[in-house]
Amino acid sequence: MGHAVRHLRDAADPFISNLKRRVYPTLELDYNKLLDMVSEMGYRLMKSGAEIYRVEESIQRLLQAYGAPRGEVFAIPNCLMVSLTSPDGRPVTQIRRMPTHGTDIYLLEKYNGLCRRLCRETPAFEEALEQMEAITRTHRVYSLPTQLAAHFLGCGMFSLFYGGTPADGLCGGLCGMVIGLCMALMTRLGANLFFRTIAGGAASALAAVALTRLGVGQNQDLIIIGALMALVPGIAMTNAMRDIMAGDMVAGISKAAEDLYVTQSALTKRVKTIEQEWGVEVVKRSSQGVTFTEDGRYLVKKAGIMLDFLGEIREHFSERHGVKELVRVGVPNSFARLHMPKLLKGYVDAYNRLQFKTFPNSSDMLIRQITDGTIDIAIVCGDYPFLGEKICLFEEELYIMAPMGTALEDVEHLPIIESYLNPMVKLLLNQWWKDHFGESLHAAHFVPYSDIAIEMVENGLGICFLFGSDWAFDRSRFQLIPIYNKEQEPVSRRVWMMLSDSCYRNQDIMDFISFTEEYYHVNKIERK
Repeated sequence: MGHAVRHLRDAADPFISNLKRRVYPTLELDYNKLLDMVSEMGYRLMKSGAEIYRVEESIQRLLQAYGAPRGEVFAIPNCLMVSLTSPDGRPVTQIRRMPTHGTDIYLLEKYNGLCRRLCRETPAFEEALEQMEAITRTHRVYSLPTQLAAHFLGCGMFSLFYGGTPADGLCGGLCGMVIGLCMALMTRLGANLFFRTIAGGAASALAAVALTRLGVGQNQDLIIIGALMALVPGIAMTNAMRDIMAGDMVAGISKAAEDLYVTQSALTKRVKTIEQEWGVEVVKRSSQGVTFTEDGRYLVKKAGIMLDFLGEIREHFSERHGVKELVRVGVPNSFARLHMPKLLKGYVDAYNRLQFKTFPNSSDMLIRQITDGTIDIAIVCGDYPFLGEKICLFEEELYIMAPMGTALEDVEHLPIIESYLNPMVKLLLNQWWKDHFGESLHAAHFVPYSDIAIEMVENGLGICFLFGSDWAFDRSRFQLIPIYNKEQEPVSRRVWMMLSDSCYRNQDIMDFISFTEEYYHVNKIERK
């Protein structure tokens, strides 16, 4: 009986201790030790790359779990302040400065989990600090060779993704390793993030130039772009946006400025210039964030009216003097041959208010052109990533053009004429061929365009793959064999119209976009 009572008492001791801590917080709390513990947790979360709102919320939950009354937390990217008021009215404050920080997903996840566990169990402060140190001790720091290998693989794959050759992928990986070495060296020298990034980018660009001059790489720009992807602060920018959406405007803007390697003053310089020019206060700055004043809202409203007025003037003179807005449209060869003439004919009959300049290119290159502002609209075949607005026009199925009477099983033994410059298409075809025939696809001939491939098929040189069924050829001698995947569904790709920001500044261009949507019945297809 006594053994059972002792066992029950031992099991109940943690619960009773926790209950006492919550019921009688003011009698047992050591506010200095509590501040040490919660500040250390906030410091480690910030150093691991946590969002500001997450840090503040985690510390508040810890304070509530330990029964601390009237706790205040204020955090910005480089500073953490926690303040408590003791039962006798005496304020107790601790400030922690964050000189440097980065992003470590492993540590962030571990500290998040520990914070939740501390809120549930509320162990002694010394035990909580020891658990934090245990996470640090068990954290694995990858060796420099491992980091360089990751740079090589990541940057090399990005160079291939953007349309580079295997040689470009190799060079992109080598330039990525140069970035890794340069960043490691600059870190040991004590350089800050800005100078480390500048040095790494410059070193990789020089390496890319050297490799292309030596004949190892072919596309210098693709090599550089792939290597520089190692320096893109993706997670940091995401955290900055999350802070802004959570209402931490000061912290979010500061982190965004840091991630973009500009000062916060550069982001607000234009607003200050407007305030000085008009002698009014446009925005109100406070601890709650940045908001428009009444005068600011008035200026925004009038600015919109003025922009609309200028647009009307431009449209008036364009119509009066016959001056047409030039719109730059990038199209792949297949779309230019099968769709572009009919689309433009329909638009000219309906509106005829634009002058078109066509830029033929592969879809992956068109993505680059619309991103850097070379073109206004891009017609892209395939699901490429794009941050702007894109509209799905239609889907086109994949076929094999072969002599009449050819069965699908016979295709494996016929010469293949490759005409697809799009790496995404090549990947799709290689996967289908491997799934269907159990081996990799091997092309016998290479041509730049599908219409040339069709002529070669008509001359008995092999077979070719075609997207769409509207191609012109001798239907009495040749056929289109539809292609299906493992689920017996047609293999197809989507054709997108991607829009740059310049499209929204001109009503005539927007009318062309609306006409294109109606022409292809986009209302039946999901708009992205």
